[in-house]
Amino acid sequence: MNLNQIEHEPGFNVIGIAIRTSNNAAFSDNSIGNLWQRFFAESVFATIPHKIDHAIVAVYYDFATDRNGEYNLLLGARVSSIDEIPMGMIAYHVPSQKRAIFVSESGPVGQVCFDLWKKIWLLEDDNKLNRAYSADYELYDERSKDRQNAQVAIYIGVKST
Repeated sequence: MNLNQIEHEPGFNVIGIAIRTSNNAAFSDNSIGNLWQRFFAESVFATIPHKIDHAIVAVYYDFATDRNGEYNLLLGARVSSIDEIPMGMIAYHVPSQKRAIFVSESGPVGQVCFDLWKKIWLLEDDNKLNRAYSADYELYDERSKDRQNAQVAIYIGVKST
């Protein structure tokens, strides 16, 4: 796992599909897996207008409490404009914020992403990561095109000290 701190990453807009879930629900009802299946089955990425790149983003926001509470998850793309939002999709503005960036090892995309989250949660439990719980996101860019040998970056909003 590679960690890098950055100061005040600029905000950006995302368009995509979203659900309200929790980590417990995601494990019991596969809500996150089902959202990903829908994202690919409905070719959501291809129908998003004004994309600024070819990366998929998974944004976690509107946390009820912390990682144990409910949150919204939006799968989509970064966009230059939210003037056109396709039916069935939503737009969200990821705020400018200080973020810790974590980059996974290479391997099967689902496994390396989950392994990276477990390491992030451990850092949080050990008081080595002071999460803001405003908006976090996973970035699936050119490093994750090969789903069997992928790298995923996770951007975690942190509280300013």
